[in-house]
Amino acid sequence: MTEEDIVRGFWFFNPEKEWPPKKVTKLDEYNGGDKLNLDITQQTNLSAYQQTKLVDKWCDTLPKLSKVKYLWFTSKVNQKTFDTVCKMPNLEGIWIKWSSIKTIERMVKIKSLKHFHLGSSSQIESITCLADMNSLITLELEHITKINEFEPISKCLKLEGLAIEGSMWSTQEIKNLKL
Repeated sequence: MTEEDIVRGFWFFNPEKEWPPKKVTKLDEYNGGDKLNLDITQQTNLSAYQQTKLVDKWCDTLPKLSKVKYLWFTSKVNQKTFDTVCKMPNLEGIWIKWSSIKTIERMVKIKSLKHFHLGSSSQIESITCLADMNSLITLELEHITKINEFEPISKCLKLEGLAIEGSMWSTQEIKNLKL
């Protein structure tokens, strides 16, 4: 990590460096680069059927995007989308604004993952898989209220940055954080 990454955080907003890149909704808006910022749910101009079809198209495509190293989700992520992301071959970073994800267990398949931000995700039931995420350098967990034991993080030996946060309206209980 650079000195700036340490001070500001890996995911710090920097539009001059296209970090994150411009939001993409439709497949034909993706430019083929190594950074992708998806805004594929909560599209008010789409019917529920069209919304589902859009997410399905991206779920079919994401595992084939071998150039993508950094992926942002600026809209809500469901379990199906998250599980699909875990099939992407060269991901180094995932940033999720918020989700209805219940399990992150499949992320152990992403051997190249170095940076993970999981925004407000109150339905997460376990973080035990983090013990097997040996390549993580930064980890940010927000509003995962069903979790209060964070011991699995102690196995992330390459970790240089860690954030465990509540939300604007609630605190995050931490019973155990053994590092």
